[in-house]
Amino acid sequence: MNTMEGIIRPVVWLTSDPKAEGHGLTDGTETLTDRNMAYAEKATGERPKNRRTADKRKVRLTFDIPTAEMLQLQRYTDYFARIPNGKQFAKLTGLSCYINTGEVDSKRLKAMMKSRPTKENTWWISFLPVSARFITAVEIRGADGAYHPYNFEKLVRPALGKVGFFFPPIEALRKLQTIVKPRHLLGYTKAFVICIRPDATPTVCIRDGGTNLMYEIDTGKNLTDTAAYEPQLSTWINTYRTELMEAWVEAKVSYYSYYPEHRT
Repeated sequence: MNTMEGIIRPVVWLTSDPKAEGHGLTDGTETLTDRNMAYAEKATGERPKNRRTADKRKVRLTFDIPTAEMLQLQRYTDYFARIPNGKQFAKLTGLSCYINTGEVDSKRLKAMMKSRPTKENTWWISFLPVSARFITAVEIRGADGAYHPYNFEKLVRPALGKVGFFFPPIEALRKLQTIVKPRHLLGYTKAFVICIRPDATPTVCIRDGGTNLMYEIDTGKNLTDTAAYEPQLSTWINTYRTELMEAWVEAKVSYYSYYPEHRT
């Protein structure tokens, strides 16, 4: 979170507005400028590897947070209302979700601060984690621009394939669900491959509820410091090795779409 003194992290952001537009979220069509690259490095401590952006409007989570738990949340505008010139700073942040405020002359910017509707009044922040048990809906934005209930095969697999994540067939994932059961009612255990460099050892990540289990595809070797789900997962990988390697080939093709200069 940007403040007048610098960046605060980590911060959880929520909004009472169900619409994706107007919150400064990228839709995947933008290209990072030098200024964007520098800010991302400052905010995360790591410079982006390329100038492409992700569609951060694709997934919508709905939370139903009990009143007692709301104590850890505060309105974004209330946070800055206690600070001199904080209201103006919050408004400027809301406006920055629509325009590049650094490229607007001061007279026009002042007029827009007064007249342009912005959404910072809908934002809530938390400096503590917000529990996943409060999630009541997981929705995916379709080609029609509307949000639909989570459907892995129809909406999620194609969307993740566009950003380099590839999965074995649905029958393999269904079998996986019987081994690593989702922890959350709306959870969905996944096994995916992503190519971080073409000469890397082919590996598969099995993820549920934030836990990542890494395995070599060729050998079924467990690369994670846990023996949970063994020997079932090694057996699962051996059963679906061909399908996982096919996903790895797709991941390598995707890698070169990001870094064509690395193709030999």
